[in-house]
Amino acid sequence: MHSIEFQLKICLEAPWHVGTGLSRGLVDRTTQRNACGDVYIPASTVKGRLRNACEHLARIYGSEANRLGPCEPPRPDRMCRGSDACIVCSVFGSAYLGERLYVEDALMSADSRGLYDPGIQAQPRTRVKLDRRLGAAEHGHLFTSEYAERSLVFYAGMSGLMDLTPISDNANSAYELVLLAAGAGLVKELGGDKSSGFGRCEVSIVDGIRVSGREVRVHELVEMIDELEYYKVG
Repeated sequence: MHSIEFQLKICLEAPWHVGTGLSRGLVDRTTQRNACGDVYIPASTVKGRLRNACEHLARIYGSEANRLGPCEPPRPDRMCRGSDACIVCSVFGSAYLGERLYVEDALMSADSRGLYDPGIQAQPRTRVKLDRRLGAAEHGHLFTSEYAERSLVFYAGMSGLMDLTPISDNANSAYELVLLAAGAGLVKELGGDKSSGFGRCEVSIVDGIRVSGREVRVHELVEMIDELEYYKVG
């Protein structure tokens, strides 16, 4: 087993909303805030989007010749069991394997907190629900949602213990690391209302991935993405 540590940087490029399920005053849908009043991105949202991107890559490079293709989460009865897990469950874990990769809440950078007080980090927007069949606003469906400002920057720490499958004789690479590095770059949206253009973002891994104390460069891993098709061939 190898220890894995890295940090994600999330730069918002459009207003963003991850709801609390609660209302406040005239706002029907409030966004997530921590005890200090700062908006943040829950760890479950960050991990879910990263896993979804890695599943997408596994399906692209999966074939009958290799064992890359992912199982079918979130249904537990269709997820991997035992030691013969797909590459995605080997990295992230499953209902049967337990957690493999632990994710922290994505908190605003110090620069963003310095520029935006809690009172202006998110602004309410009033919208209507559209009837897709009629192409008109539905009666009685006027609502107000809170959206975090674009240009905010967040950081989320990730760590875990996992088995790594080396690529050839390259000691600084493994299929699981390639999947993580390439998957992070595929995350382009977070939160709700994505079909309306909200939640666009740019995600990157800061510096590199630390593997049992040594640092592996992200760009070198991404360059080996085509090696994924040879994962456990045969």
